[in-house]
Amino acid sequence: MTSRLTAALLLLALSLLAAACSPSPHAQATHLELDYTRVAAHLSTLSDADRKTVEDTIMLMKRGDHRLALVRLAALNDRTPSNASLRLLASYALLQLGNLAESLAEAQRAHDAADHTAYQCYVLARVAAINGDSNRARREVQHVNGSGDEALKQALAPVAARLPTD
Repeated sequence: MTSRLTAALLLLALSLLAAACSPSPHAQATHLELDYTRVAAHLSTLSDADRKTVEDTIMLMKRGDHRLALVRLAALNDRTPSNASLRLLASYALLQLGNLAESLAEAQRAHDAADHTAYQCYVLARVAAINGDSNRARREVQHVNGSGDEALKQALAPVAARLPTD
């Protein structure tokens, strides 16, 4: 009897652990693949050492180690809080970890940073759609559509099609 109870508790613990380690189903609802070349636009303002840290962080993200990448980005964001590229990277890492609300907050910070680009609107639109913030997503889709960047407009078309109309 005791061994059955122990086995049942062990199975329950393993199931809970697996559920906690798996990505959020919401994060998979609207996939975002970050374009690192577009993110690099604001990295030229960083010191050589910080750029090297970002390169290492991007390698971590590509390998799927988003937690460690986020730790490194937190330190960089503390030193340069207005750098949009660092905010976009942090937003992406948070999204991959299933922290949707903080991912949206970071995407908004990137969007609000200086030297605004259509890619910042694109990421904010995607993350807002994932979070169910239709109004913000729709507004950013309009910004991207008006930017003249046809590649981003096409990439955002499936998200725009799924947004509810008022």
